[in-house]
Amino acid sequence: MMKINFIVYSFNQDNTGGVTRVVANLANQFCKHSDMNVTIYSLSECSSLAFEINQNVNLKSLDMEFYTPKQYSGFRKILWIFNVFKKLEYIVKEEKDAIWLSTSTPFNMVFGLIKMKYPGIKVIGCEHTSTVYSKGLLLDKLKSFFLKKLNYTVALTTQDKEYYKKIGVKNVEVIPNSISSELFINHCDFQRKYVIYVGRFEEEKQPLLALEAYHKSKLFEKGISLKMFGAGIQLENIKDYIKQNKLEDYVELISGENRIDKIYNNAYALLLTSKVEGFPMVILESIARNVPVLSFDVPYGPRNIIQHNKNGFLIEPYDIEMFVSYLHSERLKSVQVSDISYTVFGFVNENIIKSWLKIFNMLASNK
Repeated sequence: MMKINFIVYSFNQDNTGGVTRVVANLANQFCKHSDMNVTIYSLSECSSLAFEINQNVNLKSLDMEFYTPKQYSGFRKILWIFNVFKKLEYIVKEEKDAIWLSTSTPFNMVFGLIKMKYPGIKVIGCEHTSTVYSKGLLLDKLKSFFLKKLNYTVALTTQDKEYYKKIGVKNVEVIPNSISSELFINHCDFQRKYVIYVGRFEEEKQPLLALEAYHKSKLFEKGISLKMFGAGIQLENIKDYIKQNKLEDYVELISGENRIDKIYNNAYALLLTSKVEGFPMVILESIARNVPVLSFDVPYGPRNIIQHNKNGFLIEPYDIEMFVSYLHSERLKSVQVSDISYTVFGFVNENIIKSWLKIFNMLASNK
């Protein structure tokens, strides 16, 4: 029996981000294989689930009150890494034959430390943000140092793989995020009643720019509202913008919603205004539901999924006027009446899971 362990900050319902969705999807796919025992370890408590998981997937909470390094600053972030190290060390020793899937830079650092003490454990590292996203030279050096300790690194795009090779990381495989074929629809019979933003309300995602684009588009004068699905530290700023510009009747803020139908059905378009992106699940899901995507052309995920003028539009970063222009364009209307879902069918689970199984089998054979 092959044991696969994921580690996430939180699998609780108030943490329905893209990484958690990716982990839920992969865990559900892996457990379909009778020779796999799949566990998700959540640092936080899990009173309710972020996403539905198969009954054969084990979910274990470590009940850490301070479960994410974002709750700390400065030297306390380093203390967080060592606290998580101590939490995981006992589990790793007990499950020495497991293959661990790390899901972020801080976890990669923790497992790099663990590998230094227990070189025999098997770890696959992955980062779900773009490799161009830097938090300083020192952190970049540490990230590189610890990635080199892991057995494999999974890159979401070929550009990310080139970056890892450049900094000396070996055993890098490109495996993009994937979605279930059950999400696809092949019709465009929608009312197109609202524009959507789906993502964290945090600086990296720049939700205020999506709100600004909607405001300047004046789509509300045509009866098209904006639904913003998410939560985060920018919430109060978003509320202030809505109030100051008298958009209360046109903008709806929604948190904790993860049902695909509720998010994408009848949507006019998805707005993505991030500084950087890894390989966004929201783009895959949106296009699979025949909802076109308007995104800043930032490294590297959007340009690996969006086919300009075909299933969406890539826009020069921070060019809000161009964003507004595309929201009113005839080209967007022509995309809206087309079946664009087929353009992301290459990313269905059945195609992508094979690459994961290949790595698992290579690790399992190297005992």
